[in-house]
Amino acid sequence: DPAEFERTMQLVERGSFREAMHSDDLPIILSGQTDLHVRDAFAAVAQPWRDLFSTTSFSRFAQQKIHSGLYVEVDDEKGATSLSGRYPLVPEGGRYDEARLGEYYVTAQLAKYGATFRFTMEMLNDGLQAQIARLPQLVGRGMAMTLNYDVVQMLEANASTSVSGVTMADGYNLFETAAWTAKDKHHGNMSSDALPLNKTNLEAQVVLFGQQKDDAGVTNAEAGIKATRLVVPQALEITALKLVSNAALITGSDTITTSENVLAGMKVVCLPGLSSSVDWFLAADASMGTAEVAFWNGMQSPELFVQNPMADLTVDDAIYKVRHVWDVYPLAYWTMRKVDDTTT
Repeated sequence: DPAEFERTMQLVERGSFREAMHSDDLPIILSGQTDLHVRDAFAAVAQPWRDLFSTTSFSRFAQQKIHSGLYVEVDDEKGATSLSGRYPLVPEGGRYDEARLGEYYVTAQLAKYGATFRFTMEMLNDGLQAQIARLPQLVGRGMAMTLNYDVVQMLEANASTSVSGVTMADGYNLFETAAWTAKDKHHGNMSSDALPLNKTNLEAQVVLFGQQKDDAGVTNAEAGIKATRLVVPQALEITALKLVSNAALITGSDTITTSENVLAGMKVVCLPGLSSSVDWFLAADASMGTAEVAFWNGMQSPELFVQNPMADLTVDDAIYKVRHVWDVYPLAYWTMRKVDDTTT
């Protein structure tokens, strides 16, 4: 109703909520400001996982089988039966071998996160402006922290010295120290040893990243997939930034030496909530298919709902519900690598 909206806006502009407290206008007046504070606080929390993973939109809550990629199985150029990802030579008058299509898939299912909160007449009367801002800010920040935590759980769930991360469609954890073989296709994308983050270990792990194989047995190096992200906890952020820096080095009072850092093209991503202060990860660009965060109907910010002001005449409260819906899941194991540092 335009007239009703205009009347409530006039109350806001006058700064007078006394009339609203004796009518059904209170939740309406507060909802706009409350929604703004929730969304602003949610956006203010850093979400660096967006530099690692892609986002998408789901419209259904039922469990879904997500096709994360296709691959082509062909005999290699020498006519062997190994799956090299290369095509065989076709001699003059020869026949073309039939390619066999395969697929990668993951399962995903949206989940709801949220809570209700309320403003009482007493809260509003005793300190209105502070309460309007502070409580919704805490709610919005908490929702962002929950999303960040869920992303980290995808990487760290079930963590041990041999596996880590959620269970994928093949029955294996996202990260495994067990080597890939054509028979069982373990992921082989995790190292567990005394491997603190330093230049030597980082360069060695980049090489191992290139040797990781997809389900068809094609290595990252062969497919042109490179480690471009160095993922670390806050405790390793400064160390990581130094390792990928291309800054000049002052080696004496009058001598400045510069050299091209081969790791300078790597971007450091500091993920909040990583439980280990020493473990670190490598990842490819999100375009290579690392992991994905799906939001219900594409809504990447939390929703705010206000209770019908006439629903309960026994209390003088304005009740709100905050809700956010998402799922986090890996798309491919070979585009990520974990280093479990066991240094004591």
